[in-house]
Amino acid sequence: MAYTTHRWHWGVSGIRGEAVNVGLREEETSMNKYERRNQDIGNIVALDALARAVGRHGAEAALAAHLHARLDDAEAVPATYRDRLRAAVDRAIAFARVVGADPEQEADARRAASGLYHAASAVLLAWEAVRIHEQRGDSRRLLLSRLVLDHRLTPRDPLSPTAGAIEDRAAALLLGDHPVPMAAAATVVTA
Repeated sequence: MAYTTHRWHWGVSGIRGEAVNVGLREEETSMNKYERRNQDIGNIVALDALARAVGRHGAEAALAAHLHARLDDAEAVPATYRDRLRAAVDRAIAFARVVGADPEQEADARRAASGLYHAASAVLLAWEAVRIHEQRGDSRRLLLSRLVLDHRLTPRDPLSPTAGAIEDRAAALLLGDHPVPMAAAATVVTA
């Protein structure tokens, strides 16, 4: 069985001496049942994780405690940045609790699960940055943590330019040939 999806495309027609028609047109595409199933699996897994782990068992409390402990261990990370990460964790946990406790919030399950994933990623990248810096003098993962925080957990206007001096500095350090000292990464994540 094929499912129909709709995509909108800008199109230009009538180029050869005819009137030029510029406009928006709808294109129907079909996806087979396997493509549709794979698309739905992500929603089902997120819903199941939130309903069971968060809604019934309260596992988000253990996750929050673990992530806060990792932030406490990462003393080399500037306190202001650790506070931003703590706030992101707390927001993600609170949203997951709301979605996990209320079956009416089912539509937000994937977003809540993604929020937990991204908050955990940002915290663990910052914690790993400290460990790797202690071993090899490289704190690139702290920069990656900031990018996760900015691009996945921070609200922003989708129609405004987002790249700026912070991203340019982070990119230069990430793509550079030399290890990134903690002080250099700290200036980027606290900017």
